Formats: sequence, structure tokens, C-alpha cells
Amino acid sequence: MTITTTTNDHSDLSVATETEVPGQLLHIRDMIWDGLPDDEKESFSAAFDGALAACKDKAYVWQRFMIWLLRDEMALFNRNVIDRVAVLYERWVGGNRPSEESFRSLVTVANDARVATEGKFPLHNYYVVSTAMFAARAAYNPYSAARSVLDGAMSRRRLVRGKKQQSQEEYKSFQRQRDALLMLLANS
Repeated sequence: MTITTTTNDHSDLSVATETEVPGQLLHIRDMIWDGLPDDEKESFSAAFDGALAACKDKAYVWQRFMIWLLRDEMALFNRNVIDRVAVLYERWVGGNRPSEESFRSLVTVANDARVATEGKFPLHNYYVVSTAMFAARAAYNPYSAARSVLDGAMSRRRLVRGKKQQSQEEYKSFQRQRDALLMLLANS
């Protein structure tokens, strides 16, 4: 079954259970699609559909994406909460799924850090811990996977000054996320 996002309504998410595609994976796809420049959206949809159809094992793709997001895309930032969430996903992919309570406790830790950084400089710190918080929450709330993608891009945006440079950095982040997701699908 082909699942293509061509609008912002996300109505195709209901097919997740019918096609055995994890909801988190579809939310990640949608948020990346939303963040890409208009001229790249159609080609991403086609590439995603092709990669998804060819993917032999969808079981851990979204968890591996969370690891990539936390370990690679967020590599420039404070590692404390990010590393703790990444370790849980690494355990999960390794066959030892952590309890929901393990993820929930890190959501609390990350949210406390997020509240402590809100409105303070450097502004990217807020989005960094928010990325970790939503990545942890994605273990039991599929939509949170999308929020971690968005906040990951926003943390990169806040590294630079000037609206034009911020927009360019945000697009670059979504493009890196697109490339990582497609690579993970191709290699699964």
C-alpha cells in the first residue's frame, strides 16, 4: 500500500495499523515533509514510499531514527538528557525494550530542564531538551516523534543569527533528517 503525504492534513495516519507501519514513523515523515522547501516535498514523498515499500523490517526504523536524531543531529549540544534518552532507544533496538516508566521518568527530567531554560540564553538549549523530552515521549505517544523532529530543527535554527540564516539552517536540518530517514529505511 502506498502512503503519500501531499497535504498538511495528515489524514493518512489512520492506515498505520492496517499496514503495520508504526505511527511514529508516519509522524516523523509528516513533520519532515512539512519542514522541507516546497520544491522538495513531492520527491521526498515518492522516495519515502519507495523506501518504505522496499523496507524488509520496519520494526526498529523509527527508534533508530530517534537514536540518529539524538546522537548525530543533536551532537553539538548539551549531552546529559539527550544521551540518557538515546541509551534507552539503543537498549530497545538491541532487543531489551525499556519500560514505559523508564521513558516517562526521562520525560519528567527533560521537561524540568526545559522549564529551567525557557526564555533564557542561549535559546537553543530550550529546544535541545525539548527534543529529548519529545523523543522519550515518542516511546508511548506516536505524535511526540514528530515534535522531536520539529524541536531538533528549531534547536539548530537557534544556533545562528539573522532570519535568513535561521531559515536556511532549519531547512538544512530537515534535509539531513530526510536523508537519515531514507537511509534507515533503505538499510532495514
